Amino acid sequence: MLGIANWVGLVLVWLITLSMIVGDLVRARVINDFEQTLAIVAPALSEQREEEIMAKFKAMDGRQDYLAVQKELRQVAEENSIKLPSSLIEE
Repeated sequence: MLGIANWVGLVLVWLITLSMIVGDLVRARVINDFEQTLAIVAPALSEQREEEIMAKFKAMDGRQDYLAVQKELRQVAEENSIKLPSSLIEE
């Protein structure tokens, strides 16, 4: 039979593992959304601007940077009458 300390340890390990999985899922979603949005608007971008947006994405340091990159891509889509899937329009 496990003592209270062992149960607490197991719960902590489980929570840490769950946190890591959720973090990986969030990162995967961010990358996927960016890549899909960039692919959709790419025909409206010069090669230079596409590289600049990619560089901004790679240099992100948090949620605000991500939102700024997504906003820039949404503006390109709007300016060029490009429809983005609704799942990519969320903030």
